[in-house]
Amino acid sequence: AAGGGNGLSWDPAEKTRREGRRPYLEINAIKPPCDAIETNIRVNPPSPICHPVGDPATDEISDIIEGMIRQIEYESTAATIYSQAGRDSVVGGVGIIEFASRFIDDTSFDQELYVVQNEDPTVWWFDPLARRPNREDAMWAIKGPRILSQEMYQEAYGKKHKVLDGGFLNTVQSYAGKFQDLLGWTGDYTSMNLWTTNGKGPFWVAEFWRVTIKLKKLRMYTDNIARYDDETPPSHAKRKVDADGSDADYVRNVPIRKVTKYVVDAFEVLEEVEWIGDHIPAIAILGPEIWIEGKLYRLSLVHGMIESQRAFNYIATSMTEIAGKVPKAPWLGTKGQFVDEKWATASVDDWVFLEATPVEMVSELNNSSTFAPMPTRNMMEAPIQWLIQLGTFFQAAMQSVSSYSANVLGKAKADQSGKAIEALQMEASQGNYNYPDGVNRGVGVMYKQWLDIIPKLYSKASAQTIIKADGEAEKVLINQIFDHPT
Repeated sequence: AAGGGNGLSWDPAEKTRREGRRPYLEINAIKPPCDAIETNIRVNPPSPICHPVGDPATDEISDIIEGMIRQIEYESTAATIYSQAGRDSVVGGVGIIEFASRFIDDTSFDQELYVVQNEDPTVWWFDPLARRPNREDAMWAIKGPRILSQEMYQEAYGKKHKVLDGGFLNTVQSYAGKFQDLLGWTGDYTSMNLWTTNGKGPFWVAEFWRVTIKLKKLRMYTDNIARYDDETPPSHAKRKVDADGSDADYVRNVPIRKVTKYVVDAFEVLEEVEWIGDHIPAIAILGPEIWIEGKLYRLSLVHGMIESQRAFNYIATSMTEIAGKVPKAPWLGTKGQFVDEKWATASVDDWVFLEATPVEMVSELNNSSTFAPMPTRNMMEAPIQWLIQLGTFFQAAMQSVSSYSANVLGKAKADQSGKAIEALQMEASQGNYNYPDGVNRGVGVMYKQWLDIIPKLYSKASAQTIIKADGEAEKVLINQIFDHPT
């Protein structure tokens, strides 16, 4: 819960107990710091910088690749996706940046990279043995499930599938098909009903990503070029050996990664596609993590503020309840003193004087009589001052966690100068640097993967639009073959 709206910052049991009988206020003090961090990411989005490394790398090639990355991001509105992933990590501890390939248009077989709009990071599940900050070392991942109507399912995958056969579900108690062998799923009848909504739809469809590694032998040849055993060397190149005739120093096994996406429903693998890259194309943007006694703990900004937010809302609600119980009658007196009609409007009209009717009171003990005291104004004050001080305490607790105060957010300038506020904002940004840095680090990991994918995906001679560092677009020719001058 992000601290506000629809009772999310209240304990569910307490909220249920109060509904219809007592108020439960929500003053969202968590949203402004979250907005400030997201704005910081949006105003300062990650940007590629490519440098030429090795021969025949050149400044021109690196500039073209850098410009192609910017163009991919521009076409994908990637800045918005990056800031959303950052906000998700701030609020829930997990954000996702996903990328994929798509056809350039409906009449082309050429493909391009793009960054995927990912509205819900919780649909991704990564290999729990992955340890790197952005889970780029995951050996498997699951995305989904998506819920498709029968019409959507048929449009995407056709009509001849077991999940559309109502009789099949009734006769099968377990399924030992292909993706069961792949993932070790037991295929119980309850799961089938869940994934098929009792065979009537809508139907669940998920993506399973798997990385397999195969060792491939690499050898060095006498022309100082290393080749795999399935490559044919030129006739003049021989296997390189040492003085004793051993090739042990010139042979090694290279792990070759293969990434496969399986699209599955309750019974079948609907699609099996080999991904062009060698890592799962999803980057996890995570909040601060720490391992304690072998158990992983992940935090978010909201995680450290939610209890103080709940306490603050409880105090605000208590003050409102107390204020609501303050007597509304401005005058106190004895029954029978308020005969004059002026008393009925005494709190709204400025009467020059008010006349009270004398009321004689007789003692039951000695039968003596006396007149009742004159009416007095009700000066009762709600005892909420201490609640205000307690609320200030919890406000300070939230500000200490987020590093954002009203002054930092520019809401309480008072006699402070603009420079002082800017200094406080810089301090707050440094206090929450790990969230924007998590986005930058994740995008950097993605860029490195793109450097391997771009030469494979953009392998034909073509004219590509690139965006230069100054934001100007330019057309360049790539993969061109030029005749050498004679």
